[in-house]
Amino acid sequence: MDCEWKIIAPTGKVLQLKVEYFQLGGNGLLEIFDFCPYGHRVQSLSGTVEPSLVITTTANEAFLKFTANGLQSTHGFNISYQAILPPHLQQNNQGNTRERRAIAGVLTGFASFVKILFTVWNVIDGHQADQQQQQLTDTLNLLENKIDGIHEKIQEQGVMNVFRHKKELDAQRFAASEQRINNMRDTFFTRLWIIDNGTLEPGNLAQEWTQTVLSQDSEGMNQAQNNMRNMVVGSPTVFGGTSLLETLDAELRRVKDPNSLEKLKTISEYTMNLQVSGYFLWILALKQKNDMDQADEVMKRALNKLSEQRCFIARFFYEWPTGTYGLPKASSGCPAGFREGQYEFRGHDSSFSWGNEAHFAGSLSNSTVKQGVCMKTTSSGNEGNWPKGSYCIFKYGNCPVGFSPGLLGFPGGTQTGVVPDGSVSSDSTEVEYCCRDDGFASYPIRLPSRPPFYLLRRDRREGECQQVDGATVSEEWLEYRGNGYRDGMTPDDDGDDNSHKLYSCVYTRNTPNTVISSDARPGDNGNYDDLPDTTVIPDSAAIQVPTAIGFVVCAISFVAALCRALL
Repeated sequence: MDCEWKIIAPTGKVLQLKVEYFQLGGNGLLEIFDFCPYGHRVQSLSGTVEPSLVITTTANEAFLKFTANGLQSTHGFNISYQAILPPHLQQNNQGNTRERRAIAGVLTGFASFVKILFTVWNVIDGHQADQQQQQLTDTLNLLENKIDGIHEKIQEQGVMNVFRHKKELDAQRFAASEQRINNMRDTFFTRLWIIDNGTLEPGNLAQEWTQTVLSQDSEGMNQAQNNMRNMVVGSPTVFGGTSLLETLDAELRRVKDPNSLEKLKTISEYTMNLQVSGYFLWILALKQKNDMDQADEVMKRALNKLSEQRCFIARFFYEWPTGTYGLPKASSGCPAGFREGQYEFRGHDSSFSWGNEAHFAGSLSNSTVKQGVCMKTTSSGNEGNWPKGSYCIFKYGNCPVGFSPGLLGFPGGTQTGVVPDGSVSSDSTEVEYCCRDDGFASYPIRLPSRPPFYLLRRDRREGECQQVDGATVSEEWLEYRGNGYRDGMTPDDDGDDNSHKLYSCVYTRNTPNTVISSDARPGDNGNYDDLPDTTVIPDSAAIQVPTAIGFVVCAISFVAALCRALL
């Protein structure tokens, strides 16, 4: 069983979750993250948890992931939540020091920033200083060597040169912020040293360095970190509103660079590790001023901003799920590694009609439709499963786990290249599908969003396209007349006995920080069928700290309604 929830509070608030009941035995795990499953892990819960445990995020978005097998009828949990003003940082060593999971091996290349930051925090806050003094030094040296190594790789690959000629001013801004952080790093690593509890020597140089780091003008760490964050996730004042990664990605794809993903990985690793080093320098500088309250705020900011950026970066490295299957081909082409094919459906003067727009590869007329397909014909077995949701894909071999097969009949025609399972003749064409309806279309699933791609709409409750994390979706329809045969689980179809009217959903990468969510909530009548996977907590000017407005439950009796999963 796999369940996911996303809870969003108003900007400026964080989420406080309270355990009312938690009993999973040894067969279940609930993980709570900031923003997404690649952000800061706030807490991991399993077994039996005492009621009244309170968990507070560092961000206004929480992502809950529940995995289990072999649960009993008495197992389940009940967690209430509310939006609150950010409290004083409370460290949770168990959740913070664990390694983050990876996307295609990319995020594993990042330093374990939470471990580094809490090592610094323990030393400067006086926790286990003697034991961790050497650990701090060793950790910082490893980070320093890693940053230097990645920087050399950037120079070898010529990553920044790819877009510098097109975005000269923005590239200079990135370089200036990078240089400021590197100058502070250089002084720290070559001219200063740490003594007990994070104090720096020699004193005069440490004081001068501290003033530079804490400066609130363009030379200080605050502005440098703001610039770096805006470069990563995008800002209206940087790269025309797109992020550094999006700009680099678009240019690499334009020139068809065969090493584009490796270059994206390199610049992602570098910007993240550079910011990690900047945050620990910032915290150490505040230690020199004995301003631990402000150091606490910087610590919270680091966890928040770095988690936000990791979640944004992860979208560039999502892989296509396991199995063999197909997708309608977009006009921009097929995903890397997919094989191409095409159907040509032939009818009469009024056999086909369509909406205002169509972005698929092929051609349309009232008597003929040429429609391209992209087919994934091999599976390594190391890819992840398709996420729960409400959508369809083409069948090629066995349907991936979680899908059910179906078949539609169309007018006759021809085929070229690799196409889905089925049959083609001059009289009729049969196309086989794999569909699922075990989740909410309104809950974003994680799939690659480059290049643009299609899914087929399945949702028959609301007639919505499946949302995809980090992507903007638009809907298109195409009606085929002359054969209305259907069998099994098929795409959403508004046709009749002699036609099919199918809806295709085309996905393109959206602008940074776009959140697609549902504001539906469980009613007071105990009906859990409408409990959303994404809940938005509304702000309220009437109360300073909103009361809990809902709860998350995943017990055996509610599995079908809440988790959309079968035991």
